[in-house]
Amino acid sequence: MGNLKYQFAAAFVALSGMGPAHADTARFFTDSEKRCSENVPAQFILIESQMRATRDPRSSRTRTINLRNYCACYYRTLRRQAGDALAERGTQFNAKPPLSNSEVMAFSKASDRSVEACVTEQMPVESASGAAVAEPGLSPQFQKVFAAQFVIGKGIGGVEIGLPVSRLNEIMGPTNAVRKSKDYDEYFYGPNLLELTVRISPPGSAGKVQYISVNYLYRGTTSNGIHMSEVFESVKLKMLPRKPSSEDRHAGYLRYDSGSQFGFSDYNGGILQRITAFEPQTASLKK
Repeated sequence: MGNLKYQFAAAFVALSGMGPAHADTARFFTDSEKRCSENVPAQFILIESQMRATRDPRSSRTRTINLRNYCACYYRTLRRQAGDALAERGTQFNAKPPLSNSEVMAFSKASDRSVEACVTEQMPVESASGAAVAEPGLSPQFQKVFAAQFVIGKGIGGVEIGLPVSRLNEIMGPTNAVRKSKDYDEYFYGPNLLELTVRISPPGSAGKVQYISVNYLYRGTTSNGIHMSEVFESVKLKMLPRKPSSEDRHAGYLRYDSGSQFGFSDYNGGILQRITAFEPQTASLKK
């Protein structure tokens, strides 16, 4: 999947008519922005295709955006997300040496986030009235919960640690995606069944919520103002005076005794992509 996404991003560059890297990084990205904004049909096709892949309802309206502003935003955001070196190498169709698998994944995630951020800059997810735009195919229950504030160490939208599974079903409605094991059941909600994950222990009808997690598609904030795509250091700062009980920037996680954990992508780039509330005595968590 990562290689496919990278090929998509490489195609984005190829259709922009970009050639070899410039010695001057600033000039390289200036030229990249210019070619991006000049190749109108190709850019809109690629933006729409990527948004449709994530079932974003705004995909049908992308041709209303200002492409010049979008392209400037895309490369500015990509450089911030991936760093200049990876952003420059990743946007070359035949980079020498070729990107490693980990670099491909890091560039792919940075590119995905840049596209979404720069479309959102001109087409906010919320309507003019401030109400969340309903997304087709998603239950009203899921949309209400996923739009709520994530309370550190507690949960989101009424789905909280310790909640009985019967009450979870009342709040969220049914899901056909359940992973069962001898120790717990794991429920998945959302269009790709990964946006909201809830773990129940013990398994079955007697279980209670033990673990709640949202991924990088979550557009809200935590109760102390943390939002997706923040960096490792800013999350630590906003969690003060709490100090992490365990942390590893390279492996990509911060864990706190209060029952909260943050997962990061891009290795040492440290970009937040997962927020979790868990029962403090829980030993095993997803990194």
